[in-house]
Amino acid sequence: MWWVIIHPVPEMQGLNYLMRALYIFLASLALFPIGFFYVIIQSAHFPFYFPVEGELIAALTAVYDQQVGGGILKVMQLASYSFALLFIFFKWGKEEEAKEGKVEEENIRYARGVVIHLDKEKK
Repeated sequence: MWWVIIHPVPEMQGLNYLMRALYIFLASLALFPIGFFYVIIQSAHFPFYFPVEGELIAALTAVYDQQVGGGILKVMQLASYSFALLFIFFKWGKEEEAKEGKVEEENIRYARGVVIHLDKEKK
């Protein structure tokens, strides 16, 4: 999943920054129900924890352990996706700031203060 966002190989063409941000947002929405389910559930979903229930922490039953696990999952998910979004937006902002004031297209001509966009075929 992260290869699409980071694309560490420079020769590979990656997604633009807006599509990366959308991808991160949609991926976080896809994982939302899983952690939320474990936080609100009131019955143990994993019965093999019953034999060791309360051994490490006495008040931690199988249901509470499951809810704590869901909470940790949601916090880690929120932190990682928020960090990824912030990283993408800051990188995008720096790239746009570096482009500011520069002419990006080579088929733009200036004549007496007027900008003329030439067609690529008519060069």
